[in-house]
Amino acid sequence: QTDYLSSKHIDGGDYVAATFRRHVFTDLGDLHLKDINALHIKLVLDKAYKDKGLKRTCGVILANLRKMFVWGTTFRWIPQDPTYGLSSNDWDGYGEEGQRTLTDGEIVMLYKQMHAEECTLANRWNYATWLIMATTTRSEETLLAKRDHVDLEESVWMIPVENQKKTRRKTPPRDHFIHLSPFAMDMMKKLLELPGTEEFIFPADIQALEKPRPCNKKTHYHALRNR
Repeated sequence: QTDYLSSKHIDGGDYVAATFRRHVFTDLGDLHLKDINALHIKLVLDKAYKDKGLKRTCGVILANLRKMFVWGTTFRWIPQDPTYGLSSNDWDGYGEEGQRTLTDGEIVMLYKQMHAEECTLANRWNYATWLIMATTTRSEETLLAKRDHVDLEESVWMIPVENQKKTRRKTPPRDHFIHLSPFAMDMMKKLLELPGTEEFIFPADIQALEKPRPCNKKTHYHALRNR
């Protein structure tokens, strides 16, 4: 599991490990894997949800426990997955995201760092960052944008349903239209002037593709984090 976490998570699995230490090992740490059942896991999630109000953490706990137990059943360490039948929805595991926003000072700091002489961030990711900041779109849905989604004359950018995050909805899904401010429009035009944007605004950086496709959904995140 340590090898899996280090290879699949940017932080080497530190967040998942810390979550397990705080909420899982305290109650399940002394039990053998084969003795853990759905009731044990329910008690862990109930404690995190009812006593501490950690809705999203419940979703993280259950998702990672499920990965662990599925991995265990694959190698016959345990006879079955005890998380089977449990759903994050029962503990509001897909609760509202936090309302963390950048302060004015942080925005200024970000701008200075991205435009510093030693910064090696490509123009595409510089423009993408400020477009996301100006429109409050998700990074992953932004990277799926196509040239024909943008109406330059009307300053409108459409995000079709299939590019949007799949979440619980109170209303039927529909295409999302964003009016681009002059600043956002400037960033969009700069992006469209870059090479390779005949179809996708953020094309995959692979030569001789038979069919154009967008870049990986984590490319923008990695470009920022690595610099």
